[in-house]
Amino acid sequence: MFNKSISILGVVVFGMATLATDALAQTGLSRQWPATAAANTQAPSQRNEAAVAAERSSLQLRLAATAKNGVSISANRGVRTSSSTPGTNQNNSTDEVISNGYHAYPPSCLSDPLPSTTSGPVISLPVNLAEFDPNAHIVVTEGVTISVWRVACVSLTGQAESATLLRIQRQTAFEGDSTQYPLFPGIRMSQTSSGVGFDNPSGLDFIRNAVEPNTVISTVYADDPVVNSTTYVLEYIPDPAFNVQNYNNAFNLRFDNFFLSNNYFYTGVMPTYAPTNATYPAAFQPMPISGYQSGNWVDKATPSNENMLIQVYEIPNDPTRRAFLFTWVAYAANGLPLNLEGNAIYNLGDTTVSSPVVIVTTNGGQSLWGNVTFTFSDCNTSQFTYTNNSGQPGPSGSGARTWSRLLGLNINGIVCQ
Repeated sequence: MFNKSISILGVVVFGMATLATDALAQTGLSRQWPATAAANTQAPSQRNEAAVAAERSSLQLRLAATAKNGVSISANRGVRTSSSTPGTNQNNSTDEVISNGYHAYPPSCLSDPLPSTTSGPVISLPVNLAEFDPNAHIVVTEGVTISVWRVACVSLTGQAESATLLRIQRQTAFEGDSTQYPLFPGIRMSQTSSGVGFDNPSGLDFIRNAVEPNTVISTVYADDPVVNSTTYVLEYIPDPAFNVQNYNNAFNLRFDNFFLSNNYFYTGVMPTYAPTNATYPAAFQPMPISGYQSGNWVDKATPSNENMLIQVYEIPNDPTRRAFLFTWVAYAANGLPLNLEGNAIYNLGDTTVSSPVVIVTTNGGQSLWGNVTFTFSDCNTSQFTYTNNSGQPGPSGSGARTWSRLLGLNINGIVCQ
């Protein structure tokens, strides 16, 4: 159905076989890609609206059933049934509000908004999505570019972890046009390792596409408008019966415009996620610093009474930066404890942060001690270097430490993983 070629940039591009050679002439729309670039060009109005309704209804029913059954989400990605009724006020003493931990990827991997640029190996192709023309009251098509790629995530299990993103990019001339816009296609997934093929009789080939990460029910449905170029994250349906996919393994995606003939305009193959320094360098770099690193840290390899409290805070009215604070409980040569404290402002996405350090005396006085620089290789491992250039009590000279989180961070269901 298509030929695959790999460029030197590692981008996989799918060439399309023409499904309807005269369709472009029938529609005569400049919004379309040429028939040689995209194979799903169809004549206007020839759509199976019943199939669209069935696609939307099937997914809506699954998500509604999840909410109706009072499913709440545990941090270990398992679903547990709560006695609370969604949409009602609960007794705070007995019904704790927790965050979604039922992810297709580690929750520390993505933040809102999702990336608008691709990275690493990318499946990218021009397609013509169904589009409603309100002036003519018919369904036509608009040429867009669909890209699918993965981003590397930190793993505590030793198994490679990633998140899978999909972006629909409109042509510059039509970006933001809210009067005539493409419609989100139906998307199904088949995966040999999960034993699920297309059109699974139990609907196991459904996937949930969300525009924000770390959510449990929010999704985008077939025929939803795509007014602006948008990135989506491929998620699970939060129900054990439908949580069968593993987005780190190889899988196929099928897209559907719901035209009466030749509904499926392509099938793309996403290979198994096997990161290397060349394909996914982020998988081998320190974690971006965030609130997930907050907590108590100690040297488990050479236990001592030294410890450190790290806290990360949001800055009011400054969504692009965070505040990093720490208190290092160290000891002088005579065995007396002392506090080494510091703080710094860093930009979101930074993987290292440096701070001047002050020594706090027993009477509350402070004086400059030196500096410390932090990185985090994973959620539970911190590397920091220090320099005591004041000659004051505490660790002398320069050195490096590798410390571990004393307790795993789990606040309202948010865990670093």
